[in-house]
Formats: sequence, structure tokens, C-alpha cells
Amino acid sequence: MEFLELAKRRYTTRRYSHRPVEQELLDKLLEAARVAPSAKNMQPWHIWVLRSDAALAKVRALTASTYGAPLVLAVGYDPSKGWVRPSDGKNKGEMDSIIQATHIMLEAEDLGLGCTWIGSYEPSELYAAFPEMEGFEVQVLLAIGYRSDDCRASSRHADRKATSEITSEL
Repeated sequence: MEFLELAKRRYTTRRYSHRPVEQELLDKLLEAARVAPSAKNMQPWHIWVLRSDAALAKVRALTASTYGAPLVLAVGYDPSKGWVRPSDGKNKGEMDSIIQATHIMLEAEDLGLGCTWIGSYEPSELYAAFPEMEGFEVQVLLAIGYRSDDCRASSRHADRKATSEITSEL
């Protein structure tokens, strides 16, 4: 698939079927994450796979934005392992994990899976529910699964600003 076609086709999934994501597809999502670029190739990230009934119940108690997905990936980084820009102390692990999550999201679309980028959760509640994540900065939750038959893109999906509105040449 051409990249621009893939990027334009992807949309936030708000209705999932109950069909589980096969291990083969999960492996491909995780491989897409593994090969993502990171600052100085430090690879400070970590992904938690939430697919057991217990894990999904915990994450669904934290956010309504999973929309019944059978799989949620929590994507974060270890601040002690990220490259820190000397000039201002900015830890690039945040950027690295966001790039990694984007790889996952686009791979999901390419595999015929829907994905919802979830930022609406309280981090302290996430860490309380999943103490294994303590010490990491979880940047995003990704709800992933097969779209239900009646799932459609938002009516605003194709609304995009013109290139001239978002760019400047200096």
C-alpha cells in the first residue's frame, strides 16, 4: 500500500467487534514498534500488552475510550534510558515512544485492524491499576481490534487544513 493512501485511510475506531486479535498480527504490531527510530538509538520504550479479561477490565475502568477493543497496548518509556538533549535537558524518550505508537497505529491499519489513540486517562490511576508501569512515563494507550461492521469514520475525518495553512518557508 502507498503510505499516503494508508495515512489517509486510517481513522479512529469507535466500535470494535468481539473478534480477538490473532497472535500473528500482534507480533507484527510489536515488530513495527521495535523498528521505530529513537533519539541516539537509545530505544527507551516499553509496551504493555493488555488483553486478558482482568487487564482489560482495569483499563476500561480508567477510560471509556477503549470502545470494547479486545487489545490495548500501553506505550511508554523509561526516563532513565532516554537520550537527554544537553542544551535544555529535554528527555527525548517522550518523542521516541510517540513515534513508536504511530508505527503501531499505522501498522494496525495496514493489517486491517482499527485503532484508537487514547490520551484520556489519569496517569496516577493507570499506575495504581498496573504497578508494573511505575517508573515509566506511559504516553498513550492504543485500543486495537477488528472494526465492527457498522463502524465508520467520523464525519470530520477528511477535514484537513490546507498545506499553506500549516507550513511556512523561511
